[in-house]
Amino acid sequence: LRFRNEFYFSDKNEKILETEVKLFPNTDEFTFLQIHGLYTGLDKPVLRVALYKGKIKLFVFNGKKYIKKDLGKYEGGFLKFKIVAGNGYLIIYENNKEVFKTPINYSDKCYYKLGVYLQRDGCAESEFKDIKINF
Repeated sequence: LRFRNEFYFSDKNEKILETEVKLFPNTDEFTFLQIHGLYTGLDKPVLRVALYKGKIKLFVFNGKKYIKKDLGKYEGGFLKFKIVAGNGYLIIYENNKEVFKTPINYSDKCYYKLGVYLQRDGCAESEFKDIKINF
């Protein structure tokens, strides 16, 4: 699912995505939630929320380098995420708790993406519910 609404991290109005997701992995690495951007014509994810070797991981491109953050082991069931982009920041909440906040210096347009994006061989599924965007 790719949202047509595009935004800049420098926008004054925050762009918020909220959803709950359940994962069904049959591989050891896949992305299921993203903020994707365009960088000089080259597709580049600014945020990847991924299942990586049984753990939920964040991979964030801050405009210069990737920052990685481990959110812990995936225990099954639904996870609730709230992603806030705007005012030069990225803030991520998992199950109503702020788990990540960083300034983002990324000058090109971005958009939210949901779904399974494999990084390795295998297959996986994700189930989303209560998807909300606030633009």
